[in-house]
Amino acid sequence: MRLFNRVTISLVVILFLVVLWDLVKPATSTLYTEAVAQYKNKNYQESLKLLLTAYQIDSNDTAIMSLIGWDELKLGDPKSAEPQFSRARTLTLPHPPVDLLVGYAYTEIELGKFPPVTTVTVFFSACVPPL
Repeated sequence: MRLFNRVTISLVVILFLVVLWDLVKPATSTLYTEAVAQYKNKNYQESLKLLLTAYQIDSNDTAIMSLIGWDELKLGDPKSAEPQFSRARTLTLPHPPVDLLVGYAYTEIELGKFPPVTTVTVFFSACVPPL
């Protein structure tokens, strides 16, 4: 009976701490919303600053990672954007959002990992039969 009481008390304490953490931990939604506003105003440096603060709070938020990638792309740093898009894509598999995939593709193109579009277009036109 004593073991049952100890286990029960431990579970109640753990549950209480989890609920308390959800109430106390800082929210990233206001930082993300402000970062989106800064991004739309083409203030990419300020948007990135806000997102990096939000990323420290919640490092698994794929929306934050994706917008960090877009900010870094707009600031001309595709090498820094690539890990953000890559990790966000991995976390959202099997159905990543389209904006994330487009950003990842732009990053890979900027880094020279894909052939020019004309080569890809010729390749696909040779592979796909006409309708």
